[in-house]
Amino acid sequence: MRRTSSFAAIVRTTFTQPAQLRESLEALTFQSQPCRAIVVVQAGIEAFRAAENLCRSIEGLDFVVLHAHDTSKKPGYAVNIGLERCYSSGNDIQYLAFLDDGGVVYPFFTQVMSDTFLTTAADIVCAPWNRRYAVRLDALRARKIWLDERLDHDADWQFLASLLQYGFRLESIYSSLSGDFAPEDLSSQVAGLQSRIFDLEHSWSWRLSLPLRIAGSIFADPKP
Repeated sequence: MRRTSSFAAIVRTTFTQPAQLRESLEALTFQSQPCRAIVVVQAGIEAFRAAENLCRSIEGLDFVVLHAHDTSKKPGYAVNIGLERCYSSGNDIQYLAFLDDGGVVYPFFTQVMSDTFLTTAADIVCAPWNRRYAVRLDALRARKIWLDERLDHDADWQFLASLLQYGFRLESIYSSLSGDFAPEDLSSQVAGLQSRIFDLEHSWSWRLSLPLRIAGSIFADPKP
């Protein structure tokens, strides 16, 4: 029996590694706070149908599968298809995360995120150690903000920066919430983002969490 989900995750996949996708989706079924998988398949029709069958085969998975048919476009295009579905859906989903088919979140991922939302005034909860974040869907829906489809890489991270530009309130948590970590070659990009956030904070009177400003050093010098 499927449990009612107040949390959802957009999971983008090209379906080139179905075993990894299965592992990522199975992890969502073990969440103590139920999570709906919005799987966006950026591939041909055969891969899309195979992804549908894979989702059906995972016991307890609350899911919807969407087709991003244009494989020539960049990753933001597929995620925006998932966002469009969220923006036009009902109000049953409160929080939205952004995942891919290469990361496995721990069973307490959604619970920690939800608890942080409930105990703070944040619109975004970010776990920079794993480069994961979630957003209040009602805040997103009010502005209908989209990912930049021109970016090859890190469109989701730049999306976070754009949310801060719109005045979204952020809370950082320094717990490991998934089995993947930000690679070292992202350190310069993350450091650049921290600089942008710092500039934004001093341009407007937003209350950003201090820990985010040191996230660049965490990425640059990860500890075991």
